[in-house]
Amino acid sequence: MHKIPLIIISIAIGFADIFGVVDDGSVLHSGEATFYGDGGGGNCGFPGEEQPLFHGAMNQIDYDSAAVCGAWVHIVGPKGEVTAFIDDRCPECKEGDVDLGPGTFDAIADRAAGRVPIQWRYVEGPVDGPIAYYWQTGSSEWHIAVQIRNHRYALTSVEVANAGNDWLPMQRSYDNYFVLPGGIGGGEAGPFRLRVTDIFGRQLIDTGLTIMEGELVTGTANFNPVGVRTAFSLSERKPVQPTRVVCTLQKPGSDGWTGHYDVYTISGRIIRRNLNVAAVERLRKTVQVQGVLLVLRVIPQ
Repeated sequence: MHKIPLIIISIAIGFADIFGVVDDGSVLHSGEATFYGDGGGGNCGFPGEEQPLFHGAMNQIDYDSAAVCGAWVHIVGPKGEVTAFIDDRCPECKEGDVDLGPGTFDAIADRAAGRVPIQWRYVEGPVDGPIAYYWQTGSSEWHIAVQIRNHRYALTSVEVANAGNDWLPMQRSYDNYFVLPGGIGGGEAGPFRLRVTDIFGRQLIDTGLTIMEGELVTGTANFNPVGVRTAFSLSERKPVQPTRVVCTLQKPGSDGWTGHYDVYTISGRIIRRNLNVAAVERLRKTVQVQGVLLVLRVIPQ
């Protein structure tokens, strides 16, 4: 009779973004953190000289065509936790990963580690005052391009009203500007009325806005706090521990590894069928160690 060997494998469980845009903070994301050099505003187009102390670049998938720009995330790592501003994109990072500024990485891990498992969620931004409008250089009545700054939550849309009070949607560019090619029609040079919507569907409307190329114009209000969850429960923190679990195999007995094996989760869900010993070894060696423990049983056929 074969003994049931045990494989303990630490892998990443992906949390798909079911919203298609930045979620409301209810989703707990898992991935890895790395770090890069400070300087410059990154793909989100924010000025480098105003870069927050704690900031990071979101992976290509979660960047979602700049939808994440200006959002804040709370990150828990092996050493600590930090709330960081997203101002850049990491094209080579996998879904769930965040590339951090060096000071931000230092808050959650030892820099010598280079790459560490993390969990994170979107949170309320620690901002003061109203939102602001930055008019891109080259903006005119024929090509309106504006960037929204200092918003408390991620944004889903910006619209501008025409002379008939119709709201015209502006397209978000990859560098985080909301653009309306051709303007609102008729060469109308403003003042303009803009409507900004956040991920909760709430809207802010500012009137009397005139295009001021390369200038930052303060709005009249910001989105009120909605009590977005920032704390992590003990069970949520548990997967991110400083000590990584090494994959180990317990041999089934004196007859050694022979035959083929089915691999199940501890709850009984099949993961792999009909694996020989070489395939089991490959599974053991290739699984990424990313902080979420999953116990597997390998049952001889």
